[in-house]
Amino acid sequence: MHLMSELRPYRLTILLDPQSSRDERGAVESLVNTWVTDHHGEVRSLAVDEKRKLAYDIAHQRQATQVRAVFTAPGETVRELLERLGRESKVLRARLWGGELPEGKRLTEVPDKRTAGRERAPEEKSHGKEKVPLKKLDEKIEEILEEKVL
Repeated sequence: MHLMSELRPYRLTILLDPQSSRDERGAVESLVNTWVTDHHGEVRSLAVDEKRKLAYDIAHQRQATQVRAVFTAPGETVRELLERLGRESKVLRARLWGGELPEGKRLTEVPDKRTAGRERAPEEKSHGKEKVPLKKLDEKIEEILEEKVL
């Protein structure tokens, strides 16, 4: 059994397929409630919003039903909840933030295990300008040097 001092506060946002039924939404709510209580945590609030328009497509959807939860749980186990939600067919996306929400402050997102600690490849990093391959750069330097020598 976990001690209360080991429990940490979290905020969870789940985006569900807009075509999900009331029973499917209830199943996701139940999953969150059951998981938190099984891990000796406490659900402080759990709310389902109506369909909302998304800023960009997620899984080819322009709308989603949002489920928001605030709960406490042991820190070492919360990624299990994200992994479990990721296996649900009607869940488009689930995001978890740790800590209380201080006035005027943003929460730090708990990284997804699949992307945690992984940096983007050097060719993916963008500094605002398109990079030129070294071979073309060498050719251009030689061309400039030949022009100035002549």
